[in-house]
Amino acid sequence: MDWLLLKISKEGLTLRLRWGEYDKTLFGSLWPLGDVVKLDTNVERLLFLEQQERLQALGYQFNDKSLDWHRKTQ
Repeated sequence: MDWLLLKISKEGLTLRLRWGEYDKTLFGSLWPLGDVVKLDTNVERLLFLEQQERLQALGYQFNDKSLDWHRKTQ
């Protein structure tokens, strides 16, 4: 299983999470993700950007008309 290693330099901590655990923490109440995801634009900017990057990595595509993310179909 793939692991994600997070380093928090301010406290000197290193945190090891499975991707699923990371995604659950990153997306909060949006987890588990469906075929369409609507992000909350009122969250902190860095969190919002991190969510966008992760959605792209998971194969989602932004729809600029509906302002939400759609899972790409194969």
